[in-house]
Amino acid sequence: MSPVTMVRRPSPFPDQAAEQHRHGFVKQVQTGHKSLQNDDDDLTITVARDEADSIQDSLKDVAETMAMAVVISMIIIFLFFGDF
Repeated sequence: MSPVTMVRRPSPFPDQAAEQHRHGFVKQVQTGHKSLQNDDDDLTITVARDEADSIQDSLKDVAETMAMAVVISMIIIFLFFGDF
């Protein structure tokens, strides 16, 4: 048998670049949507639901809540174990 080597590769879109990539993808879809409708007069595309903004807002809220929880936890630990 030949040995198998697994290599973990870093994400191609870390942190802020990932957000820019998602926004770029959304713009590409919107542009493609408009160009398809411009190419064919009989074609009607209706977006049933666009939840992209609310999902982004929810993720930001979760990150903010987690940061506050860490800070509050550190304060509580300091109060119980700290020397005054």
